[in-house]
Amino acid sequence: MKSLLFLCLSSALFAGTSSYRISMSEDLRIKPDPTQPHTLWVGPAVNVDVDKEGNIYVADPKENRIVMFDRNGAFQRQIGGTGQGPGEFQFLSSIQILEDGSAIAFENQQATNIFTYFNHGFEYQDRKERNDLSLMIQGVSFSPDGSKMGGLAVALDTATGQLVTKSFVADSAFNVLHSWDHDASPSFDPSKISDRAYWIEYLAGRFRITGKGLIGFVTFDGAGNVYTAHGSEYVIKRWDKDLKRYTSFGRKFEPRPRSKAEIEALVAPAHEAIVAALPAQLQNMVNAQVVASAIEKAEIPPIHNPINGIRATDNGMLTVVHELSFLKNTTLIDFFDQNGHYMGAYEHPSSGAGTSMIIKGGYAYVIEANANDDRELVRYKIQFIPES
Repeated sequence: MKSLLFLCLSSALFAGTSSYRISMSEDLRIKPDPTQPHTLWVGPAVNVDVDKEGNIYVADPKENRIVMFDRNGAFQRQIGGTGQGPGEFQFLSSIQILEDGSAIAFENQQATNIFTYFNHGFEYQDRKERNDLSLMIQGVSFSPDGSKMGGLAVALDTATGQLVTKSFVADSAFNVLHSWDHDASPSFDPSKISDRAYWIEYLAGRFRITGKGLIGFVTFDGAGNVYTAHGSEYVIKRWDKDLKRYTSFGRKFEPRPRSKAEIEALVAPAHEAIVAALPAQLQNMVNAQVVASAIEKAEIPPIHNPINGIRATDNGMLTVVHELSFLKNTTLIDFFDQNGHYMGAYEHPSSGAGTSMIIKGGYAYVIEANANDDRELVRYKIQFIPES
């Protein structure tokens, strides 16, 4: 008889009362300046990370570059650029700084995943290109020591021709340690690439997965623990480093309705993200009306998903994106301590915090869109004030 691989060690812990009032005060803002090209970043995929010295690294997918600033916001250097040479990029998606100061850049283009490795000081070390239809990684994060990775992927089911959306955890050699499927939908048919009706049908299937919470999340802490969650329920599993045992925790909450206006507000950011990922010749094909029709066809439920993302901080806390509102341009973030106890919530005045916020050294770093829809980097000092 096979041994039980996944063992839950304790009953789930669900807290409801906050212990702290959480506030964030702006400490640094890097604004776009037309005379300084290194401050001009375009699109919703811009992301940020920080090293132990407080140096800031902004990944700019539009220009396939990484821009480095010191802790005071002074420009230091540009890393990469569009190309196929060592340390250059073609489809830059994200950058992550590991605890030893080394870094991994991730590129994603359809079935192709590229990982570029840099040492401390951002000297190019290695490049790995993968074309694996069983694990086409869409988004990824790494454990602080770089020994594991996890995120969202799709896999082609060759028997049915469908794309299976799944979450995964793998080691640094891309061996899958744990994965779980979320949903299956038809794979894209290239012969219908000029058919707007087909685009509506295809995109509706993808929107349905995220809109109904049929999506998972993965993050890692510095102690080697792995955290996983599912969008449709407020339960977080904290696995040991071997992914054999876990404890569960979460938060009691009242389900919040999602209005028709809030669903319609998804059109603009979804269209922006899709256009940014498409080649120029297809950007007019998938216009805002196509995206609006696809969202309507997806029949997104009128209730907010309880979880829209998780991320471990560098001091052992866990943040949960509880609500992401493009209508109000806000992100509601829950904080949990090292033991899985709910600490409190903070509503950030930018929806950009839902995807880009990282917390290191007592500061939160966020890529935000200003009134002109230009991207800015903002650093906030975090305070936890005990509730009386």
